[in-house]
Amino acid sequence: GTPRRRRTLGQSIKMTNKKASLTVFVMRHGERLDEALLRKGQPVPKEIRVDPPLTRDGHLQAQQAFKHLAQALEEDGKPRKMAFFASPTRRTVGSSLMVSGSRRLRMRTDLFDLDFFSDDERQKCGQEYTTTTIQSQQNRPIPITVLNGLGSCAAAIHRCGGGESAARMGMLPCADLPSNDSSKQCPIAVELSDMQRICEQNNLEEEKSTVEADEVQYWKIVHGEMHPMSAPVTLQQQQPQQQYTDLPKVPTVPSYCRQRGKEHFWEALDRAVLLAASKGCDTVVVVSHREGVREMLDRWGSNGFDVPSRLNYCCIASYKVKVYKDRSCRWCFHGASDYQCFTVGNVPKSKD
Repeated sequence: GTPRRRRTLGQSIKMTNKKASLTVFVMRHGERLDEALLRKGQPVPKEIRVDPPLTRDGHLQAQQAFKHLAQALEEDGKPRKMAFFASPTRRTVGSSLMVSGSRRLRMRTDLFDLDFFSDDERQKCGQEYTTTTIQSQQNRPIPITVLNGLGSCAAAIHRCGGGESAARMGMLPCADLPSNDSSKQCPIAVELSDMQRICEQNNLEEEKSTVEADEVQYWKIVHGEMHPMSAPVTLQQQQPQQQYTDLPKVPTVPSYCRQRGKEHFWEALDRAVLLAASKGCDTVVVVSHREGVREMLDRWGSNGFDVPSRLNYCCIASYKVKVYKDRSCRWCFHGASDYQCFTVGNVPKSKD
């Protein structure tokens, strides 16, 4: 297709190459609880109106979507160095967690770059990640970086002024917040525990051996450095569930977060790509929202590719992005598909 956009961000991200070409997959989250309740004619609890979690089916949809994505990448045959990003909502973090539970993804761990962070960055979570103490590179948690701006496109968050504003108001317990410091009782840890319980109740075949599942770990960016938001987690439940009414209130965000200001969805997308490129990655997976996928399609057009009439849960849009030394990004739409129909044909080729 024809490149539709080139824009420069004033970010101090060092590029490893003068020019980089990345494949970007933007995936919508799975089924959200509030919409499931409304379809049944049931009231939606006030606590989840802005930031609803996934349903059991939503977790299953996300797991299946990652399986289809992994199969397509496997058939493509290109060795990849991947980076994962997520919007700061319960439903997107819950969807990204399902990277851990796919049997195919566990067997294809070489698809993931588990050296996305340096040893110094990994030691900040209190673990030894040196080459002499780690049993194997495949045992390291898959890093997923949360960017608050990726949630700014969601309707309810947009009405609150964007992802940063909603996080400051205490509405997003999974957001990049000082309180998410990888401790056992931090807000995102409580949410992950609840997600683990829901996954166990699904009793899926792939999830019966949850001990064998890959671990994932959520990270945030503070002053340009990576900091852990959570301890490494799998789909195995590790602590009792806490009800929504028992969730700790997210404290007021310190000044370093307020100084970042409002970040638009487009800016967060570019920041994710620039960070991945600076780490030498060539493939990016972003878990975001329907509004974000729709905005991208409306902004850049379909370039003659088939686009689903409805952007269903866990649909996947694919892009080819060129990153230049001046940190400008050129996005080229490749296609969009429901996850059930996602095949190797949806993976952009090097010549695209």
